[in-house]
Amino acid sequence: MTKSRSNATAPNAKGTLVVGNGTDASTTLAVASTAGYVLTVDSAEATGLKWALAGGSFPTHVGCLTYKTGNQSLSNANQTYISFDAEVYDTNGIHDNSTNNGRLTVPSGNGGYWFIYALGSYDTSSGGGNRMNSFIVNRTSEFGTYAVLTPVSGAQRQEVLSFAVRNLSAGDYVELLAAQYSGSAINLLGGSENVSRFGMYRLS
Repeated sequence: MTKSRSNATAPNAKGTLVVGNGTDASTTLAVASTAGYVLTVDSAEATGLKWALAGGSFPTHVGCLTYKTGNQSLSNANQTYISFDAEVYDTNGIHDNSTNNGRLTVPSGNGGYWFIYALGSYDTSSGGGNRMNSFIVNRTSEFGTYAVLTPVSGAQRQEVLSFAVRNLSAGDYVELLAAQYSGSAINLLGGSENVSRFGMYRLS
């Protein structure tokens, strides 16, 4: 025997669920817009339910990886903001190849912990001296400084690998700073995604 109710709500789209709303009536809950999400209990929701990542899963990948197509000159004993004019990938408009192209910006709705990484490829120099990378957020908070000591010989190119985890808010942007102390200008090398590169992706 089926009892019909005047306050029942009929699903009108594929995957829509009919759920109680706590007022002796029913409402609908649309299917999740992201594949792999599961139905979970959440008392803060009007329906008492919501779609969310399955326990133990990583969030949907959000991130980008950029690189330089050409060299950038670095003056001696000065920190230089590095530009990146090409991308391996960019999921959410985190980077722009032409406008403010040294910035990686946290997209809307993606605040949280981010893994930030960079490789600086410094050209050969007979002047020796250290090579250094660091990150800076919103041009105010510098962190994650990495250095390589004086090259063994002037024929050696120096590679500085940098990485850090940082809690960032939507709209925050991160840039890469490079410095060298050879006594004269040298280049940070570009040319492909396997030379100087800069990226970040969201952890949680």
